[in-house]
Amino acid sequence: MKEIYTKTNATFTTAKGEIISYQDVFDSVRKSVEIYGKKGGRCLSQEDLEDLFQNNVLGILEHCGKFDSSRAKLSTWVRAIVHNAYVDAVNKHNTHRDKFTSIVDEDGKTRIKEDPYGYSANREVEENEAVARIRSAIDSLNEKYRLIIQLQSDGMRSKDMAPYFNCTAAAASTLLCRARKALKRALGARFLAEYDIPA
Repeated sequence: MKEIYTKTNATFTTAKGEIISYQDVFDSVRKSVEIYGKKGGRCLSQEDLEDLFQNNVLGILEHCGKFDSSRAKLSTWVRAIVHNAYVDAVNKHNTHRDKFTSIVDEDGKTRIKEDPYGYSANREVEENEAVARIRSAIDSLNEKYRLIIQLQSDGMRSKDMAPYFNCTAAAASTLLCRARKALKRALGARFLAEYDIPA
């Protein structure tokens, strides 16, 4: 990732009177974004990751006065913000990706190339409805449950999730179990039965 911000000694003061270095914020955001880049960034390009870095720096600087070191370390606070922005960017990318592409035949006629995975239009509609139902169910959960489900879907283990909640790995595992149960209740027995998900 190219160096956009030069080294700085500037600081800001939080609402609780703590003095924080802007450089620490820049470095924390850069490190968090680079972690996602090394994981392959899923479907995000290098340009998308640079935008993620820029947008997070600007957003964090706008709200930096809200940071409270008694609740989390600066790096943990920044990592949670970057993670949420990353998930949003991936979801936005997946929502807007092209399902079909135009190709030109040997005789010069343009036609639509079918989805390489062979999904029918009906199956695609059903999958979109299921995804919308799941997103709606996740949105209905409380903030902690939503976050831990997002972290798990990103491949994190309990010990990696624990710092986000200032708890032990065992407590994070318990929280995840409760979040899954709440999600299943929100989805409803009919949905679980339809997709063969154990209740």
